[in-house]
Amino acid sequence: MTKPRNDSIPGNVILGAYFAGKRHPQHGQAVTASSFDYFAGWYHSICRLGLHGVLLHDHLSEAFTAKYEQWFATLGGTGRGGSFRFQRVHPGDFTAGDERFFLFRDYLKGNQANRTRHVFIVDVADAWFRADPFRLIENRSFWNYLDLTGLIDAARGSAGWEHDPFMAPEGLPGWWRTQREHLTNRHVYRLFLGAEDTRIENNPWMLKHFDQVYGRRFSELNDKPVLNCGVIGGTREDVALLLEQVCAEMQSLQVRAVLNDMVVFNKILHEQWTGAVYSGGALNAPWKRWRKKGRHAIFHK
Repeated sequence: MTKPRNDSIPGNVILGAYFAGKRHPQHGQAVTASSFDYFAGWYHSICRLGLHGVLLHDHLSEAFTAKYEQWFATLGGTGRGGSFRFQRVHPGDFTAGDERFFLFRDYLKGNQANRTRHVFIVDVADAWFRADPFRLIENRSFWNYLDLTGLIDAARGSAGWEHDPFMAPEGLPGWWRTQREHLTNRHVYRLFLGAEDTRIENNPWMLKHFDQVYGRRFSELNDKPVLNCGVIGGTREDVALLLEQVCAEMQSLQVRAVLNDMVVFNKILHEQWTGAVYSGGALNAPWKRWRKKGRHAIFHK
């Protein structure tokens, strides 16, 4: 890994990855190289909120990285207290989707992260920030954990109006049951994960990948919600520990032709981090619901 500059080492860091040197195992194509559009929404939202972003990459030229580091300052990101930089890395033999977690792990273990207190690892191609997600870690107030978006959808559903059923599938009683759990446990959450709208037993993609990666399915996971590793946050120590567990599992499995990430993350999180994971709610809009409005800190597709 290339040694980073030491000009700015913030306490809270957003990490992302942009790899164009490998073909995606699902559709057989590599992502477009050297395209600002690929990560523009992620980048602009970090700039707008004055956050600190680091984008790991495997191919961008010095001219490209210098341009968009300078542009971050020109657009006012530095003036808002933020920073942005690129860091070149060298992916290994796993798929790009899996290899990124080995490189995130290495980043968090390196000297460049010694002063980092909290981190969010967020997909760059299909996610953006509406608000600072670190508030859920640093200020665990009632108001920060109040899911008003879910409440509004639940109320609309109760009134017979158009609404998103995933946000409150059991109406106002269901919303309050989940909200009460989140408020009660908000001081003990250690990891912050993306949310999907299915349980493992009802998700054909997950079941297929359990078959491909583990050669079996796990009945004890059937009723567990699908957690999306496109959003991962927490203290540097907790996120690094999770990544150590995930990378060790991938190394043990030695499955390199298909994506490991989602099934390995879900197995480890549901088995080893029970009660410590906050997902959905005020953190993020559910994956692939294509929401554009709400009080979520992160929108993911």
